[in-house]
Amino acid sequence: ELRNKIGDSITEINAYDDTLENLQKEAEQKRLVTAGFAAKLSHRRHASLAPFAQKISVMLRQVGIPNANFRVEQSPLGDFTDHGTDKIRFLFSANKKAQAQDISKVASGGELSRLMLCIKSLMSDSAGLPTIIFDEIDSGVSGEIAERVGNIIIRMSERMQIINITHLPQVASKGK
Repeated sequence: ELRNKIGDSITEINAYDDTLENLQKEAEQKRLVTAGFAAKLSHRRHASLAPFAQKISVMLRQVGIPNANFRVEQSPLGDFTDHGTDKIRFLFSANKKAQAQDISKVASGGELSRLMLCIKSLMSDSAGLPTIIFDEIDSGVSGEIAERVGNIIIRMSERMQIINITHLPQVASKGK
């Protein structure tokens, strides 16, 4: 019995090379399938970036940033992540002659709030979200711009429930 056990162990050890080779082939096949999906995702992203940026730029003019320059930059990462193989950066400039840079470096609080409202508004059109919560998405604005922000939120509320925390009467008065 001991001899049979030892023989089985030796046979198993000798088969490790074959097992390893089979697992490596299987891993390579799965990597190729994953690479195919990642390439499709990259292609779809690339096709949608310019129209998305154009829509955001139009909306930014509506909320009082007339010289907005908004772009989305896509670059390859070279490896797989949970979100594909692309690095996506949002670039923005509120001034006519300034070059668009990473949002986190150049957008003021009010600009960032309006930009996020525009992005979330577009996303809500396609994402089918049941509810969205805004916590002072209108910070840094007032007057007519606050009225326009409120109108965007009203349009969004036709498709979903909106919970909006605000201190602006122009926005609060639109709530139901």
